[in-house]
Amino acid sequence: MTQHIPSILDNAETLVPGALAATLGDEAITFGDAGKLTRRYAQVLSDLGLCQGDRLVLQADFTLDQIALYFAVQKLGAVFAPINPAFGPEEAT
Repeated sequence: MTQHIPSILDNAETLVPGALAATLGDEAITFGDAGKLTRRYAQVLSDLGLCQGDRLVLQADFTLDQIALYFAVQKLGAVFAPINPAFGPEEAT
């Protein structure tokens, strides 16, 4: 059975919403919270015009919210392209 990336989160959110999805230091996010945040990000990104085939580039320190951002971009059929925050402007380009 083939699953698309967004469906993996959808299934986990439905089956085990309170289960731990990820941790980062002292922070944690459940599958339920990640799913809710993913839907909010997807709506905002869609409202901003992000659509299938587009690329979303992000240069920032990693946070757990970026997991939901990744799934939201996937839901819209776009590509998430994180850039190392240590890169200078020339390297990032």
